[in-house]
Amino acid sequence: MVYLEFFILLLEIDAHAVLQVPLPFNPNPSKTGPCGGASFSKTTSTIYRLKTDGQLPFTWNVIAGDGGGTLSASIDPLGGTNFTLPTSLNFNAPTVGQYSTELTLPSVSCTKNNPCTMQIKTSANWFSCFLFETGNYTAKDLYPSMTKSCASVGANTMTYCQAMNNNQVVLPETNNFVFQDSANQVFYNSVINNTNVMVNGTNELCQSMLKNYICGSTLQYCGTSSHLTGMDNCYCESMKKNCGITESHDALFNCSTLPTINDCKNTNQIGSAPQNGGLKSDGYYLAIFMTLLASYLLL
Repeated sequence: MVYLEFFILLLEIDAHAVLQVPLPFNPNPSKTGPCGGASFSKTTSTIYRLKTDGQLPFTWNVIAGDGGGTLSASIDPLGGTNFTLPTSLNFNAPTVGQYSTELTLPSVSCTKNNPCTMQIKTSANWFSCFLFETGNYTAKDLYPSMTKSCASVGANTMTYCQAMNNNQVVLPETNNFVFQDSANQVFYNSVINNTNVMVNGTNELCQSMLKNYICGSTLQYCGTSSHLTGMDNCYCESMKKNCGITESHDALFNCSTLPTINDCKNTNQIGSAPQNGGLKSDGYYLAIFMTLLASYLLL
């Protein structure tokens, strides 16, 4: 559930709470009101499809303690930033973690040509916004880019996850291979030297495995390339062991979302990188998570 335009923003890593699903205008946490300091357009920004007077499922991510607080939401029926229509949302997200809940849409009419803007914020003033239209939609219609298609990747399309070039790959949640590739590299750079996240980031084996894991968890072979060896939860656990992922950031690398391809009791798997770069995964929401965390560190 989620996707669209992605911006790689270079900013100080001092932000700690953000809307994760749906993806907001600014995927990075921000205290700049009213919409996280991001620009948006009714013609170019993604417009989500919500059932009239229905429920909106969403996920809020608290990255560090100062991001905790009570969530509220309000709407600008004209698609701007004048949030005059409140919702009944009153949800507490007090500590670090991902919180999934729903809010009930008030009676409001929003169309594709004249969408409304939703603002979700915390009592600690972390802001996220997105555009939406209303109609007689069902769950499968909510997110216009939900359908994952198989596409061919050019020879020089990706400079970080290069092993996937010249192959067929599922179009990522960002709907753009170049953006996803950049997001993956920024995420790697944001955690590899952060001793709060891992203690062995200077280890070459850790660096290789982490790269394989990031690419393999956000991109997936398909079509004529579907026979290639994939990323699995055993490799993920091996990476975490070699990199020394700290307990406080263990949830950032959720191995349970990955399939079991190899036997984790096989000691040869510990510390061994897949020959082709380990680039296949069913970690659907992990791909979203990696994208959203691509440009900031966890403290």
